[in-house]
Amino acid sequence: MAYFDQGLQPERTLLAWKRTILLLGVGTAVGARFTLEQGGWIALTAGIVGLVLAGASYLAAIARYSYSNKRLLEFQSILSGGALFALVASAMLLLAVLAFWYLLGLT
Repeated sequence: MAYFDQGLQPERTLLAWKRTILLLGVGTAVGARFTLEQGGWIALTAGIVGLVLAGASYLAAIARYSYSNKRLLEFQSILSGGALFALVASAMLLLAVLAFWYLLGLT
């Protein structure tokens, strides 16, 4: 596979997305763990959904990089979409709900 190389910006972007998604997955797992006693199956379900969203985001980041690299090689431009951002935003929202649940001590 040939790589588009103008300062390696797509590669750096992919690595940044991977780090963000990894931390999001870890944060969701930790959030679910801390709210498990208060939330029971709801916290467990939220944790699992958060991890699934993080995994889907990771796969979407890899697919987006592959598509962007091919597009840059062929046309020297990128068409961007919002699917990856939507997945990460959904997982972040779920993590925020878990954090507020823990801080407020809801049962």
